[in-house]
Amino acid sequence: MTLGSELGAQRFRYCDTVGILTPSVTYQNIKHLTSLNLLDIEMHTHNDFGLANANALSGLDAGAVSVNTTVIGLGERAGNASFEQLSMALKHLYGQSRQVDSLKIKNLVSLVASAAGVSLSPSAPIVGEHIFSHESGIHADGMMKNPHAYEPFDAQEVGCVREFPIGKHSGTGTILYHLKQFGINADKASLQNLLPSIREIVTSRKKVLNDNELVSLYMESLCL
Repeated sequence: MTLGSELGAQRFRYCDTVGILTPSVTYQNIKHLTSLNLLDIEMHTHNDFGLANANALSGLDAGAVSVNTTVIGLGERAGNASFEQLSMALKHLYGQSRQVDSLKIKNLVSLVASAAGVSLSPSAPIVGEHIFSHESGIHADGMMKNPHAYEPFDAQEVGCVREFPIGKHSGTGTILYHLKQFGINADKASLQNLLPSIREIVTSRKKVLNDNELVSLYMESLCL
């Protein structure tokens, strides 16, 4: 770094290309380098152990001024730090103002994934199909009462939609929610008898119920 500074370099890129650093070691190393006050530090981290984002953030915590990222973390081997994940982490966890239109993040991720021929995991952070999906009865009930109960940020912020799928972990609150979409105000207590049937169906076919199936099942239960 001393030689680089003497030759007129303005920034030193700290690379963990093998992806073997831990957040604590990264912090210690970058803290030492920034204490020399020679060059601005830029982070370049790889995800071989799933720590690219954590190491990048540790570098920033220690005084680095920038981070290399790629959309959905695309890169050599396990890839790099993720643009969308770090952008939202800096905004929500670090309270930084980011000049990024978060509403366009989902479209950007979808475009890059399509162009790269990569399937996006439904559990992918920030824009995954399942991360705003609340099947568990207690989670769904909490979200219906307070939209911040089980989400760190609103689904709409990144162009996603919050959902309450009807699955084996659903409770009566979820059933009531869906029936109300059809103008049906069911008695909560009476739905307890419906839950075992729902759980049996979704467990056997490994697929959640859609609204029409739920209404049909509910109407059948009234005739019993």
